[in-house]
Amino acid sequence: MADLTAETARLMKVTDAIVTGLARQGAAEAVVDLDFNPLELARVVIRAADGDVVPGSKAADLMHLADAPARLMKVAEAIVGEMNRQGVADTLEDQDFSVMELARVAIRAADGDVVPFRRP
Repeated sequence: MADLTAETARLMKVTDAIVTGLARQGAAEAVVDLDFNPLELARVVIRAADGDVVPGSKAADLMHLADAPARLMKVAEAIVGEMNRQGVADTLEDQDFSVMELARVAIRAADGDVVPFRRP
């Protein structure tokens, strides 16, 4: 039971980090009307951060991954893949959105770090 509680707490922490990260970048409002599900994105991010295989993305223009550490790159690809699956990747391409910044925040949250957020 403790494992389920810990897993749920981790999932909620990563979900909160994703939502806050999107809001800080000004992208939350762009995806809210598109039925974006941050909980599903958090599940994908946690799997990628833990080293599980995550299917690749078709939205390569959304991110710039040159010289990124492998784990960060894998999580960023997972984020883009899930955003593409949910149909919000194209919307975020038009925004000043940094998937790498969101990936860094999500990894820190998945690792249990306290993630401070600043207002945009």
